[in-house]
Amino acid sequence: MLTNRQKECGVTTIEYAIMLVLISLLIAAATPDISNAVLSVFSETTSVMSK
Repeated sequence: MLTNRQKECGVTTIEYAIMLVLISLLIAAATPDISNAVLSVFSETTSVMSK
């Protein structure tokens, strides 16, 4: 059986994960130029490696 401390730790971990996802989505939505630049770099890298 889980103790209160173990239950709190699990909830805290989930809360941090949700906050991290929300912050990441906000940053991606606020700065689409950066996400496009990152995708461009990966696309160029893939095309160079496939030659």
